[in-house]
This record gives sequence, C-alpha cells and structure tokens, in this order.
Amino acid sequence: MSINIINAKRNKMPASLLRGMYHLRHKVFNKRLHWEVQDFGDLEIDQFDYRNPDYIIAKDLTEKIIGCWRLIPTVENYMLEEVFNFMLGNYPLPKDETIWELSRFAVIDKKPVGHTLSEATVFMIKEIMDFALKKNISGYLAVTSVGVERLMKSAGIPMERIGNKKPLMIGNVKSVLCLIPVNEQFIDTTNSLIQEYVSLDVAA
Repeated sequence: MSINIINAKRNKMPASLLRGMYHLRHKVFNKRLHWEVQDFGDLEIDQFDYRNPDYIIAKDLTEKIIGCWRLIPTVENYMLEEVFNFMLGNYPLPKDETIWELSRFAVIDKKPVGHTLSEATVFMIKEIMDFALKKNISGYLAVTSVGVERLMKSAGIPMERIGNKKPLMIGNVKSVLCLIPVNEQFIDTTNSLIQEYVSLDVAA
C-alpha cells in the first residue's frame, strides 16, 4: 500500500496537516473548479471547518497530501442544510444520527491504466466504510459533480440521486445531491476495489 490514510477530528490533527489539507482544497476548488469558496491566501476554509468535523486525509509515500474528505453528522448543522438547501427540492432535510454528510472531496492522485478510481480515492472510500461501520452510519449524503457521480457508479459504488435529482450548476460545475447507502453492495464493491490495489502492490 502506497497510501497513508489519516482519520481524526480537527482538534486532534496537527496544524501542519490541516494546513496541507486546506491548501489542497484551495488548489482543487478555487484554482481548478473555480468555485466561490472562502480563501485565506492559499488556504480554503469555511465555517464548517471551525465546528470540529471529522476529516479523512490521504498522503503518498513522500508524505504529500493527495486527497481529503470531510464528514459531518446531519444531526448537527451541515452544508446541505445551510448552503446547498436548494438541492433538496421537496425532499425533507435529513436530521438523522445514522446519516452523515460527505463534503470537500478533493484528490489529485492519478489512476493507473485500467482502473476507474485512483488509489487514494479507493483507500479513502474504504476509510468512510470503516468509519460508517464503527459509527453505525447507514448512509452518506453528498453534493457532488456529475463527473464524480459517474466515476463512482461506474466503479460499482451505489449512489442514488435525491432532492431535485436533475443537475444544477454550482459555480461552473454540474452538481447533484446523492445518497450513498452503506449496504452490502457498497461494502462488497469497496473490498473488491481494495483487493485490486493490494494485488498491484504484491505484483510490484
């Protein structure tokens, strides 16, 4: 395995690690996607980062941060509720201790030929699976681009559009609101994706 995964609450992470993650987010959301995000120099930080969320961070063998995700329980205030509520349509706002929100997904790891998802993405998916099983989470909400939705579904990750269902523009990106159930398909697919990369490491 050439990916190191860190999962912890904000107040348990060293400042240098947080800064590296916020810098990655700036590169992805500001520079690449041109979203209207809150930037502080070369760091992207919003109000939800100050509420002590859980983070997943991926680092490569050189200790470079190449991926991240943020996790917030829907029983607390979260992005869909405060920022992206227009994505809901007539769908009721989830406030359920078994449903968490995934946000600020960013990755710069390149996928090998023949693979749908990069190694960092796969190992971060495994981490949200393990996190869900530990916390009794039944599903994740995510406002994501149709491109990411397409990649995830083509890899076998179950994703159901909810709310408006039709893509809406967030900045320059066509985006959808999805529910990712932590079910048998999600678990089996994640384990299969992990095994593919483990096999690559063994072959190398």
